[in-house]
Amino acid sequence: MTTLVERQVTLELESLALGIERYERRLQEQGVSTSAPGKEQTRRGVPALAAAIVEFVEGSTGSAYRKAGRRHTTLPFIVNITPECAAYLTIRYALDAATGKRPVVGVALKIGNAVQDHINLLAMKEDESEDEEVRRHQRNLYKKVAEQLKKSTSARHRAGVWHHVLKKYRPETLKWTDANKLQVGMKLIELFESSCGLVKLHRITKGRHNTPIYIMLTEEAEAWFKEANASASRWYPMHQPMLVQPYDWTGPFSGGYLTRAMRGKMVLSTSKDYYAELKNVDMPDVYDAVNAVQRTPWMVNKSVLDVAREVGKHGEKFQALLYKDELVLPIRPSIIPKGVDKDDLAPELRELLLEWLFATAVAREENAERRGKAHAACKQIEMAEKFVDEEAIWFPHFLDFRGRVYPFSNYLNPQADDLARGLLQFADGKQIGQRGIFWLKVHIANLFGVDKVSFEERITWVESYMDALLDSAVRPFDGELFWTTAENPWQAIAACFELAGVMVQGTDYVSHLPIAMDGSCSGLQHYSAMLRDSVGGTAVNLVPADKPADIYAEVARRAQALVDASHEGETTMWKGDKVVRKIAKQPTMTYCYGSTQYGMAKQVMKAAESIDEDYLGDADVKQSSVAIAGVIRDAIGRTVVAAKTAMEFLQQCATLAATKGLPIRWTAPSGFPVVQEYKEATGVRVRVFYLSQLLKPIIAKDGEKLDAQRQASGVAPNFVHSLDSAHLMATVNIGTDNDITSWACVHDSFGVHAADVDTLHVVVREAFIEQYTPDVLSRFREEIVEHLTVVAPELVEKIPAVPVMGSLDLALLRDSPYFFA
Repeated sequence: MTTLVERQVTLELESLALGIERYERRLQEQGVSTSAPGKEQTRRGVPALAAAIVEFVEGSTGSAYRKAGRRHTTLPFIVNITPECAAYLTIRYALDAATGKRPVVGVALKIGNAVQDHINLLAMKEDESEDEEVRRHQRNLYKKVAEQLKKSTSARHRAGVWHHVLKKYRPETLKWTDANKLQVGMKLIELFESSCGLVKLHRITKGRHNTPIYIMLTEEAEAWFKEANASASRWYPMHQPMLVQPYDWTGPFSGGYLTRAMRGKMVLSTSKDYYAELKNVDMPDVYDAVNAVQRTPWMVNKSVLDVAREVGKHGEKFQALLYKDELVLPIRPSIIPKGVDKDDLAPELRELLLEWLFATAVAREENAERRGKAHAACKQIEMAEKFVDEEAIWFPHFLDFRGRVYPFSNYLNPQADDLARGLLQFADGKQIGQRGIFWLKVHIANLFGVDKVSFEERITWVESYMDALLDSAVRPFDGELFWTTAENPWQAIAACFELAGVMVQGTDYVSHLPIAMDGSCSGLQHYSAMLRDSVGGTAVNLVPADKPADIYAEVARRAQALVDASHEGETTMWKGDKVVRKIAKQPTMTYCYGSTQYGMAKQVMKAAESIDEDYLGDADVKQSSVAIAGVIRDAIGRTVVAAKTAMEFLQQCATLAATKGLPIRWTAPSGFPVVQEYKEATGVRVRVFYLSQLLKPIIAKDGEKLDAQRQASGVAPNFVHSLDSAHLMATVNIGTDNDITSWACVHDSFGVHAADVDTLHVVVREAFIEQYTPDVLSRFREEIVEHLTVVAPELVEKIPAVPVMGSLDLALLRDSPYFFA
């Protein structure tokens, strides 16, 4: 009989094979030039091919080309593009074609088209018209169209949109004949063949008068790519749950999966120096917490899986709980005649055509997102089916460079979306008890969005909808369908099944459901605690209250007041109670994670659209969203002053260190060492349009340097992430010492058995108080001083002072029921 360990080893070999299969499928779909080996050969090849192009051009026109640049007209084709861009485009197309051994004529035409498109789009982006107004209009038009097409997944559609934009707005656009394009492409391929040794042209006789020339890899290149891709494919296994408990992490390189092929590193980093340092770091609390989380045995919730299996059989309403059907693409307006050149259309018809093309781009973008969600849902159900008969499964975990805890497993894991969480439950059960029933009901209310009222009101809400909740468990498809109205319907149906069991067995019911308690905008909780901000602390439930404070509603109220008092620009469109809680929620949540005004504007646009497609009437939605995003940032700063002050302090420290090219490092309260070292490659960077998208690849890398801008923008979110990770670890360790043995952790959300929630409520508060009783910002500054004293002593006196502490009494947290709720 096969043992579980033997089955696990087989499963890991299967995971490796699935990863290789996925890698090879992507090569077929996207081409070898997108792979790591392909990118490496592109970087190697561009300088050599660019030099060959220069030699060819100078041999044809003399050295004038070097002086006149790409606008020299002696050679009407190749000289209009920089040699590096021409080389990049040639290698991308030629490598993809050569690995598939394709006829060279088609490849040459593609390269010729690509060169022409690059020249035209770059000319529009960097319009150099003498008329300043024309120049500004052209450049702004480019930005607008590029933004619209940013998420488009169809290269053909992007090219179509740009084609019509160029025809309408740039009549002077470069237009080559197919013969011109073929000539350009063939010359570039010829130069690529002779300069890089990666491809060769080979004539194949298919018939008496049919002897096409094919482009293919040389024998040496084919052997190199075969070996390189085989090696690269093994780095991307399809991680799955385990059938046995993972090995405990006893060091940064030993733990998790059983086999060497699948065993990864406990901490993800790109720095060899960091790994060398990590070997000597004593951090028992970190290892204990990660091991406790991954020791939790799970199982598939068969009742929820049964519902998920049947969803597709019960119509679109249920199917939408998993995924939505793709949108029908807009129909080309019949008023636009077919067979007529776009340039010959009347102005109003050309405008109508452009509007149709943009609408199609938006629909394609939405369909791509829907396909992604549908694929993920299918994979989650498929994986649940695979493990449904297992008594227990486990999820090995790892850490990112901030110390945040993540599961390895793809698709189905306790940190995935609502469906995945609904499909999973603890393998070990605990008798629920009276208090467990209380917390189960609170959990159900939370899942339905009834989480901004007191616990008692949540219980009352559940009691008032008891019949509908039980009906969902008994008749999930042909009853009242109440579970489908929840904010998290799959976790809701799981909770309904649990509630039905409680109704039958009462306090003796053995519960397997994780009951989640979430922080209140946890990033701001951490900032308010570290600076003892009583105003911010009140807004994020660090102090006792009869009902939970709602910081999103408070920010919305403040922002609305600012708008109502203003008469400036686009903000006037938000008058009349338009700044509702939903508009302010995402910007507030992401404020302390480095969200920019532009990022917040995109969140606002999405929220406004979800409320009503015409939420702002005839206003320019983008401009209005950018304007209100600035107001919301101001309102957040007025609500949680300490967060803004702390973030500025951290940014100043990171900026100071970056002036000497130094990373910034600190030790989280858990003992985990954090090194923030964002680097950017240095060398020759080109700006090239490939498949109608602007790329900026490094084609001759000569080293790396610290990215000062990312260092400054990243330190505040990374610091607070290291703190919420430390709080998670302390909570898990203290909870484990107090007999909590099953954990569902998602950064600032802790799930335990219903019977353990009372213990969790004490533990999560004690861990938080213990973490912030010391002055974490002063400790951060001391580490910066210690580091700079050794490597850059002249900077020490420039390190800013720690912001002044407020008067918040952290002990109040023990009596704050809604801190995690």
